Parts: sequence; C-alpha cells; structure tokens
Amino acid sequence: MKVRMPDKRPASAGIVRPSGRWRSFDIRLVTPMLGGGVSAMERDESMPVRAASIRGQLRYWWRLLQSGIDGKSLFTKERSIWGGVADTGEDHASQVILRVDCTSKPDPFPYNGIAEYALFPARKTQTTPERKLIREGLSFRLRIACDDALYEQHVLPALRWWLTFGGLGARTRRGAGSLEATGIEPVGADEAEKVGCLLRIRERDVHDSAIDAWKAAIALLREFRQGEGIGRAPGHASGNGPRIPGESLWPEADSIRRIASTHAIRRGDSRCPKDRAPDMSRPLAFPRASFGLPIVFKFKDDRCGDPSQTELMPGNGLERMASPVILTAYRKQNGRYVPAALLLPHEHIRHISLTLKPKDQEPRNFEAGEWWSEADAERVKPLKMCKARNALDAFMTFFHQGTCR
Repeated sequence: MKVRMPDKRPASAGIVRPSGRWRSFDIRLVTPMLGGGVSAMERDESMPVRAASIRGQLRYWWRLLQSGIDGKSLFTKERSIWGGVADTGEDHASQVILRVDCTSKPDPFPYNGIAEYALFPARKTQTTPERKLIREGLSFRLRIACDDALYEQHVLPALRWWLTFGGLGARTRRGAGSLEATGIEPVGADEAEKVGCLLRIRERDVHDSAIDAWKAAIALLREFRQGEGIGRAPGHASGNGPRIPGESLWPEADSIRRIASTHAIRRGDSRCPKDRAPDMSRPLAFPRASFGLPIVFKFKDDRCGDPSQTELMPGNGLERMASPVILTAYRKQNGRYVPAALLLPHEHIRHISLTLKPKDQEPRNFEAGEWWSEADAERVKPLKMCKARNALDAFMTFFHQGTCR
C-alpha cells in the first residue's frame, strides 16, 4: 500500500484566508423538499439543510453568471473564490464561509400525490420505497462571511439566483424545495436576458400561496406534453371505466414503433381489436429529449404488438442530462405568487448524441442532428401550433400564453 507522506509546506501555502463580516439570511422552504441528505432522495431529519449543499448550489449559479469566460479561466476563478484543488495538489480554501442554523423542526410527511408530474420519483415502485418529503415552512438561518467586495460582486448575485430559481434537495428544476429569504429581491426578466436566459412570468395567474403557483406551473408542463389538444389527440369514453386518452401528437412513440418494427397486431387476438401502425407522416425524431434525460416510454398495448418499455438516454455512456427548463413559484412584491419558467442557455443540447435502449432489443444510437431537425417542426403538431422550431421554444410560448391555438 502506498503511504501518504506528510505535507511539510507552511500552513499558509496556497491557502487564501477568508475575511470580512458575517451576514445572516432568514430563509424559508415554500414548497415540499424531496431528499436533501447525503444520499440521493434521502432526507436527514437531524440535518435537513446542509451548508455543503448550499455551497454547491451557489457555485452552480455563480458559474451561470460568468458568461464570456473560457473554461480554464472560469475554473481558476471559481477555485480562487469557492475553493478547490490545484493541479499541483495545493488546497485552495474558499474565500466564502457558510454556516447553517436550523431554526425550526422538519415536518416529514409521506408522498400523497402532490404535483405528481414533478415529484413522481417519490412514488413507491417495484424497486424503490415511497419517499417521505419535508413539508414547506421549514426555516433556517444562513450565515455568510466574505470580503465586502467579493460579496457584492459574486456572492450576492449567486444567492439571489439560487433563492429565485434554485432550491434544496432533488427535483429543484421542477420547483421542489423552493425557497425565499427576507430582504432578497427575486431576479427579473431583464437580468435573466443579460446572461442568455429567458424568463416567463405569468403575471395574470396570481396565487396566495407558493404551493398553488407551483402546482399551476407544473400543470402547464403536463398540459403541454400530454394534455388533450396540444400533446395528445382527444380521448374517448370507455363504458363506465376511466376515459381512454388519445394518441400522442408527439413523434417519439411512433418513432420507437418504427425502429422496433413491433407494431403489427397479433391477428385473431380478441384483445387487439384494431391495427396500431405508426403514423408515417410524422418524422422519426425525439424533440422532447431537450427537456432532459432519461425519458422512459411505457407502451400500454405491448401484448398487441407495441414495443416493450424503452428508455431514451444521453449518449456517450452518460446517465442523465439536466433539463434546461426550471419551473417555480415566483414571489411578487405584494407577497403573492405567480407561476414562472426559466429557460437556461441550451446550445449544448444541439450537440449531444442519444441512445435508445429498448428492454429486449439492442440499443440504437443517434448522433447530434439525427434525433431532431428543425426542418421537421411543421410535421409535429404541438410545434406547428406554437409556431416554434423546437420543443423548448414551443413550451415557453405555451407557458406564457396558456395556449398555442
């Protein structure tokens, strides 16, 4: 075994000592938090809010605000402010010190179906238990120490973006674990535009609680992707049973049917009353991949020839790609809330590859440009309705207007 030799450098070598006064912020959870502990999706009731998690969030939003800086310079600058390890192995202490004091006891509760389109990972499945969430209302005090100039130029902007669009725990891009703080103004649309983001705020959709505004934001995403008249064809009644949803107006399901070549109905099977062949007028494409990956496609009629469960993954062995769309409850000056959507810079999505992984077939890879072409937008009804060339632009239009008709 290799023995690590003691570091004989002076204690101050390569280390920047933080200075400056402490600032305190009283922060409150305004939507339920999923997870937040050391392990993914797991809560820690003894330490529901961790300074390390907040530091990671602040670093992320700080990076977003550093537009125009090349990768190496960004890395060096980030390390000098937030800490890190140099190429030579020297430790760089952060110039920003964070402390968290919890001021209220967490109130865990079992997942009850709230905002299911956002919090579906909390559901019980065959392989995972039901997750408990921490109820909104949890409050804590965040204390930050750093140099005054550093605070004004770097820390405060990152803090404002985190409190406006970020959160704690899992599923923060879908509005879980959202926060607000006394004395911190939310980021506005003009500020967002300056760093290449698009912020849509539904000013007319006003709610007394953050929970209701959050639910409204999530409902708009669900409506866009799966709602009748935009994401799906109209459904139909089925006797006394639940209404049967119409077919998807997006091309992904039919693309998988065409690739799998399993759409032919088993003749003579009374459970399969009609053919379900792919609509060949739609392109072979996966436009909704831009909302984040993986996507799991579960087909209802696999016994009648539909494909088995299929997963759409980012290529190159990656497991996930974060969504560039953030949904949240946006706090107004009068203390009320409205739904809001932030579209982050997303040029990188054009250059990713995808892997389609059917449960019982060999994976199929799609290089950048193969899984979506904006030339096909006219052949995808939701995009044509919204007069958009891609799914992200179409959604932001739909979110702002509430319709594309």
